[in-house]
Amino acid sequence: MKMLFKIVLILYWVTLPVFAQVIFENQQSGTPTVFKVKPTDMKLCEDFDLTTGECSGDNVFTFLKTMTADNGRCDIAGVTENSIACNYGPTSNIPLNVTYSYSRITLDRTMWLKGTVNNVTKQFTSSDSCHTNSANTQADGSIASEGSLTGSPTTQAIKFTNGPGNEDFLGNGSKSSANTIDTYGNTCYNDSSNQGCAWGSVTTLDTYGSTVFDGTNPYPASDYSFTANYTTPPGGVWQSGLSTNDDTLVIIYKLTTPFTRTNSDIAPLITMSFDVTDALDAQFIYANEAGSDPIEACSIYIGNPGVSITISE
Repeated sequence: MKMLFKIVLILYWVTLPVFAQVIFENQQSGTPTVFKVKPTDMKLCEDFDLTTGECSGDNVFTFLKTMTADNGRCDIAGVTENSIACNYGPTSNIPLNVTYSYSRITLDRTMWLKGTVNNVTKQFTSSDSCHTNSANTQADGSIASEGSLTGSPTTQAIKFTNGPGNEDFLGNGSKSSANTIDTYGNTCYNDSSNQGCAWGSVTTLDTYGSTVFDGTNPYPASDYSFTANYTTPPGGVWQSGLSTNDDTLVIIYKLTTPFTRTNSDIAPLITMSFDVTDALDAQFIYANEAGSDPIEACSIYIGNPGVSITISE
């Protein structure tokens, strides 16, 4: 039995704009034509620990990954509606008479997207669009990906930047829904030594001479500030944070309906449905440091595709 593998990662950005010489235009979105993800582990859980994100119970089921094409990656944007994107692995060994309510998925921190975000606001910037560019690279996990203001889009490797997750902050999160409040960004801004807090940077701005806020140079000394927050994952109920040495991240989804296998002759079908509309985000940037000519640039991020997971016999 084939398993329909379609997965999404949610990213919520908190960008505290603009001090002095650096302005971030309002975040804008576009629909990618390529959206490749690389799952490294998939589990079904009866329950999970809300503090750690680990599955609990005696019957955790781990799928055997047999998907090897394209280095184990799956392009969730590259298929037509109701088509199979990828086959992650078999489902025939899911145990009988165990009720599973959650899917726990570990993903490579890097994803590969191709697309364009049009600048429809142009309140502070004049650039028309931001494209993915395969030539652009990130030095490490704390630096933002940058797009290109000219040319045509090519498939770019985009890493999620460092930031706190639900092991750092739970707020009013539960096993039924993710946090519905988002305060940890302000917590990090007020004290960057709090657990999971991290401040990113944009290479073009750093080269230009702008100063990123890192918890030690608050307004008005700083030129710009930038932090990621994974504590409120739309679509999921739990998401891990990221630090510089992390290669993967974890997101937990609540199944559409709890599933109990009752027939050993029928391998269950797991359907993970997605919508990549506006799943590529960008911010257009204007900088004007004293003594230097003004510049424009754009930073680009993995956005917020929709996802639902259903299991049936």
